[in-house]
Amino acid sequence: MSEDDNQVPSALVAVGTNALAVRSEILIKRGLALAKSLVGLESGFPKKPGEWTVGEILEIRSGGNTPANRSQLLCALGATDGHVRILAAECLARWGEYPQEAIPVLIAVLETIRDPSARNSPHCEEWLRVAAGAIGHYGDLAAPAVPALVLALSDSDYNLRGY
Repeated sequence: MSEDDNQVPSALVAVGTNALAVRSEILIKRGLALAKSLVGLESGFPKKPGEWTVGEILEIRSGGNTPANRSQLLCALGATDGHVRILAAECLARWGEYPQEAIPVLIAVLETIRDPSARNSPHCEEWLRVAAGAIGHYGDLAAPAVPALVLALSDSDYNLRGY
């Protein structure tokens, strides 16, 4: 498996979630404002939204549900890397935070990765499962995701159907 194989689902998620770009800018501003008010950051985050990496999101997740970590994840929802967006949304879902911001990203994953060109890509099944499982963390707040989840029930992957 080459690194290029892994870029297909990432690129599709990025394209599919670009419709959220304007909303992402609002989220970034909200995240920065929240971070400044909660942790006293005067200059905001040193990173621009597009600069986040999967490793950094995993590190934030391991740091626990803190105001600073929530703000960073909210900012990372605007990342250019689709994998970063997925993981940031999944982590917020795991913590039950920011459903209005994370659920659209998770829905986009379920709708976008289902593209036939991505279906045979490495890790496609895992990303679908991550999105479906993350949506479940929001319970009743995830009502907007029901159509995407119903579609997932017809998927050939029994693990995905299980979510």
